[in-house]
Amino acid sequence: MKEGIGVSQLYPKITNIALDRFGISETFFEQHSHLLFHTFCDAINLTDPSKNYHISREFEKIIKQYIYLHWKDLSEKVLRKAIEHAQNYFFKHYISYESQLKVALVIIIQDPASINTETSRILIAGMGDIKVYHLDSSMQLIYYDSEIPQLPENLSLKKRFNYITNAIGVPDMKCSISSSALKRDSSLLVATYGSYHQTNKEKLFSLFSDFEQKKNHIYRLIYRSKEKDHFRFFSFINFKKQPENFLLQGYNSSPDQESYKSSKSKKKEKSFPSWIVKIASVAIISLLCLEFFNYYLNVSQNASPYSFLLKDEEKSVHTNLNGKSLKKPLELPFLKERAYIIDLKEKYDSQAQVIEKLQIVIKGQEEALRNMQLKTLHKHETISAKSYRPGSKIGIATSLEENFNSKE
Repeated sequence: MKEGIGVSQLYPKITNIALDRFGISETFFEQHSHLLFHTFCDAINLTDPSKNYHISREFEKIIKQYIYLHWKDLSEKVLRKAIEHAQNYFFKHYISYESQLKVALVIIIQDPASINTETSRILIAGMGDIKVYHLDSSMQLIYYDSEIPQLPENLSLKKRFNYITNAIGVPDMKCSISSSALKRDSSLLVATYGSYHQTNKEKLFSLFSDFEQKKNHIYRLIYRSKEKDHFRFFSFINFKKQPENFLLQGYNSSPDQESYKSSKSKKKEKSFPSWIVKIASVAIISLLCLEFFNYYLNVSQNASPYSFLLKDEEKSVHTNLNGKSLKKPLELPFLKERAYIIDLKEKYDSQAQVIEKLQIVIKGQEEALRNMQLKTLHKHETISAKSYRPGSKIGIATSLEENFNSKE
């Protein structure tokens, strides 16, 4: 490897340091398989600032997917198309937030024209108030959106929102693209408004020029910041030599895209069996609930107040049928329903037999009552006949009363 070759023979290491509601988080990416590509978004939401982080990550994902699809034809035109794609996504999904949401962004890639040259250059496309610094022997500002003025310090979220006149969500947005040369020992620093407006350039340079040794000081700087509304974020990009056994792939390949697709396919493969297990468990639980409900109906319907009129043989047969219902969860659903209907039919037949027996008992009681009434009437007629016999006291009194009435 020749010493005169520039950053095209180096691979970038990107470290993101941010402060969110969970505290300070640090993530880093080592892009071994292709050259520099980095994108970052900062959302400004007036209605609910707690959603800024999630909205920013959503727009970062949209831009990355578009660039991965056009990885073989990277140019300034593709960067502009990627930002237009993000703008269309905003008006498609966030049209109701048009006057309450703006998204600042920055995209950094290596200039395709500088590949395999001694002087490597980067392209920076973006809009909003995000700043990009070049750290070498000093700290130089290499990107800031020229469409908006330099923001003063200690702005509230609403005032900052009004200052930013060029961002995702603004109807007449203008994408600005700049380029910068990189040296072998140089590094890049991406900072949001919540990070750079309270710290001067000299202090930032003293901290990030010795990043590994002063990382704790950077954490304290971010944590002790009085800023509450704005998102505090630093992205530090430094370049290292490639390993000896590392073969640089062509710029036309996009391993990140392949890894993204493979991870997505793995997620699908892993999630497919879990859905099967969930569906099977829900089906089993539903069948068990139905079976217990049927068993409850069987038990409740068997408790009849006239069950004592059935014979012992009928009771034993009915009990055997209910015992078999406990084995029905292993059968198919339509067979269970058929068996359940048969059981109900047999129960209704037994109830009809009970009703017939009750009708027989009622008829017998009616006949017995009728016989008792006939006996009582016959006895009364017999007594009245005996009272009119000659010589009886009742008969003499009756004849005297008739004679007395005739004399009168």
